Amino acid sequence: MTAAPSPAADATARGGHALLAVLAAALVYALATPFVLRPWFLGHDLLPHSPGAIGSMIDADLYLNVWILAWIAHAALVDPSRLYDGNVFHPATNTIAGSENMLAHLPVTAPALALSGSALVLLKAYVFECFVLSGVAMFLYVRHHTRSAPAAFLAGAAYTFTFFRASTIPQPQYLGIQFLPLALLCVDLWLERRRVVWLAGLALAIGLQALSCVYVGFFT
Repeated sequence: MTAAPSPAADATARGGHALLAVLAAALVYALATPFVLRPWFLGHDLLPHSPGAIGSMIDADLYLNVWILAWIAHAALVDPSRLYDGNVFHPATNTIAGSENMLAHLPVTAPALALSGSALVLLKAYVFECFVLSGVAMFLYVRHHTRSAPAAFLAGAAYTFTFFRASTIPQPQYLGIQFLPLALLCVDLWLERRRVVWLAGLALAIGLQALSCVYVGFFT
């Protein structure tokens, strides 16, 4: 007679299956992102462009935010004490404080700049991160409530590949919304389990969202 698996072994198996599901979803989102963002993402020297009457204004916003991403990454690598001292409006200091900073993405943007020396490669790494992790974050949130990997996968895909997000590429500051589903997940886990760690997770998610985009952080 075979003994029934212990609760600990059962929990470990469920955790392993959940991790595999998350990794599989992340892989599919990662493979889909370059296709969804073609042709500019795969181009050697292309920048996203916004057509229409206000296209030039949105393009100016793109140039500003690419410069901010590049400056923050550069300062973090060379002189972190000057992180907010963007090289504009000399001799003014803390010039970055007047706009976005996107500091939450430094773990991706700094290595991208260090390895490539290219602001365009940095932008692509940033956008790739935002799309993949936004899908994964929504996957985690929906899977928690449904226990269904297919439902969670579809929700993550809908969240990260919606037309609105794809059309927002020329304004990249709005793309980093992976922290919103994580904040909601922490709220629900706190209500279910009443453990302080989930309140800390909520504070961290909201803080990172504010450091990802000032506008979205304010609305959050």
